[in-house]
Amino acid sequence: MKKNNSPRISVLALAMISIFSSNVFAEEAKENEYLVIERIEVTAQKRIQSIQDVPIALSAFNGDELEEAGVITFQDLETVTPSLNIRSSTNESRGSSIRIRGVGTTGNNTGLEGSVGIFIDGVYLSRAGIAMNDLMDIERVEILRGPQGTLFGKNTSTGAISISTRLPDFDYEAELGLQYGSNNDQKVKGSVTGGLIEDKLAGRFSFTHHTSDGEIEDINTNISYNDKDRWTTRGQLLFTPQEDVSLRIIADYGEKDENCCASPHLQYGPTAALLEALGGTLAGADPFERKVAVNGEHYNYAKEYGTSAELNWELDSALLTAISSYRNYSYDIATDGDRSDLDLNNTSVSSEVKATTHELRLQGEKGIMNWMLGLYFFEEDIVEQSNSLYGSMLGEYVSNLAPLPDNIKAYVASTYVEGGGAVLNDFSQETDGWAIFTHNDFTLTEKLNLTAGLRYNSEKKKGSGKFTTESSSLCGHAQLGALGFLCPVDDFDSNTKYEEVTGTLKLSYSLNDDAMLFGGYSHGFKAGGINLSRDAKIYEFLPEKVDSWELGVKSEFFDNLVRTNISTYYSEFKDYQLNTYDGTSFTISNAAGVISKGIELDVTAIVSENLMIQVGYAYNDARYTNDTIDGELAGRQINSAPKNTVTLAFLYSKELTENTDIFANINGRNQSGANTGSNLAPEKYQDAYTIINARVGIRAMDDSWELALYGKNVLDEEYMNVAIDTPAQSGSLNAYIGQEASYGISATFRF
Repeated sequence: MKKNNSPRISVLALAMISIFSSNVFAEEAKENEYLVIERIEVTAQKRIQSIQDVPIALSAFNGDELEEAGVITFQDLETVTPSLNIRSSTNESRGSSIRIRGVGTTGNNTGLEGSVGIFIDGVYLSRAGIAMNDLMDIERVEILRGPQGTLFGKNTSTGAISISTRLPDFDYEAELGLQYGSNNDQKVKGSVTGGLIEDKLAGRFSFTHHTSDGEIEDINTNISYNDKDRWTTRGQLLFTPQEDVSLRIIADYGEKDENCCASPHLQYGPTAALLEALGGTLAGADPFERKVAVNGEHYNYAKEYGTSAELNWELDSALLTAISSYRNYSYDIATDGDRSDLDLNNTSVSSEVKATTHELRLQGEKGIMNWMLGLYFFEEDIVEQSNSLYGSMLGEYVSNLAPLPDNIKAYVASTYVEGGGAVLNDFSQETDGWAIFTHNDFTLTEKLNLTAGLRYNSEKKKGSGKFTTESSSLCGHAQLGALGFLCPVDDFDSNTKYEEVTGTLKLSYSLNDDAMLFGGYSHGFKAGGINLSRDAKIYEFLPEKVDSWELGVKSEFFDNLVRTNISTYYSEFKDYQLNTYDGTSFTISNAAGVISKGIELDVTAIVSENLMIQVGYAYNDARYTNDTIDGELAGRQINSAPKNTVTLAFLYSKELTENTDIFANINGRNQSGANTGSNLAPEKYQDAYTIINARVGIRAMDDSWELALYGKNVLDEEYMNVAIDTPAQSGSLNAYIGQEASYGISATFRF
């Protein structure tokens, strides 16, 4: 692929300079007693605790921090967390993957669930695509690294992301934000909150609407792809009938209607000459020219809505928490299956996922024990219909793939009737699961604490696939069978059941008032399931299990002017769920084992009363084990898992006048090279690259208004997120590429 020749900043070197500089200037900053690093309160253990007191490797950011860093979408979170990688390919709705410490699940199959659990206000989002949206009215985001199977359940084998939105307030507040930038990027967002019944009922309403033009252009039609057109609303009620009881009710709705997602060619194989001979257009093999030549549709229409209710009741000696939710997530997507402007193949998918959850927790304190007991119930229904149809020129294309006599070519071409192929793939899946769990902290001595958790998980899945195929008569042909595409497959019905005990055992020791050593063991799992694909060779796949050991230290220096958190880990995955696309079909297998090990560093330092520096570093060695069945993968670093990642942020503010100050946030992420394809083909390797974002502005001291200029990927670094084999074009590759440099202005008003 094209090498990146843009200027590159050695972020690691800057990080080290920043750390040492913070020690030099700490004494100066120490004179200002009001300067301290904020201790964010988190709920990583379903209890309110300071982030420095939790024996878990995690990062946490409040909503204001994220806005200052220019983190406005869920995908932007990776810019502030080096251990996190978020990628999308064919479309965001079902082609998104989230990885922590290098391990995650490649999408493009509704039957697959993620390795990183996503929760918003305590409610589990069962598919990664639901989260791929703009962040709205955020109170706090917590990124928990390592297995979280005790408190967060299945599908958290590599970690969890917990998003908390702002609560309704009894005092009136309103906010309006406007943004305009490159590619006609336009965003409006707002919120309003206030009391409806004095001290008894408060409400909050939030919304966001985001549009932009596409970055990728069709050279024939001038249609632009990969645009944005999405909106979300959320309404809340907070009912407090008495001092010890609160009930929070949330309802939200959102839609996307976008031309997504086109992928320029990375390289052309031998079939390129045939495409041209048949009248096709080659748009070029430099994906960063952002040009394509397609004839089919590329669209992604998604809709999601849901409700949840959270009851908190403080009893005499315990707290009772109950959370119930319902979510509906549906999408309709279409793709030009052959990625060319010849009419060869067109595909579409319509899917609906409905999920209901109930969680009940009782927790309290007794002597040296801070205890918790809980029950959890989960139901999910999936219905999906898809097709992959022969185009009007497929017969002519296939007949020329091999050197054949003219009369045989004519016969081959005649067997492909436009509109035939996989006419209807009809899938369904029902899931019923429940769990019982306990999570307890024991104060063994004044300095030593023990955390012990255990969870029993039970899950049943029932699924089916019914297929209607009108295929070429070449399917099954004795001599010409290799030229048959989208051949008939058998219907299937499947029933599975899984039971798994997960848990954690950790010790933490207070070295002094400002430092804590922690370490321990966790066992997690990711649900097995049913392969909802007509190309499946095996329709059931096994759960993915992980045993993980972790050791870390959390510390603060110079009267809380410098915070340094370090953790090291070793995680062994068995029956790793590997989803691989070979240019024709996706295949899920449990043939692989993975070992992920590494070290993570988070440093925050107040250098002066005007400047704060944040540094993050992650070294991750995530490899397939040597007993992996596929010998070509054994011992190699898994895909989309850079070994070294550094994040660095400079936060500056200074009083400008008596009523205003200026501010700046410059942040960057540098990651080493990594292969983007699950088959680790060398052509899919992405070299190291650096992304720099910046945001500078002026604001009122009382936060009543703010005006800012921003830039994303200001170095205009060229990089690809995922490279794929071009469908039915051996040797050709397409790339889903990162966003180009963009700039804009934003304004925020608070009333």
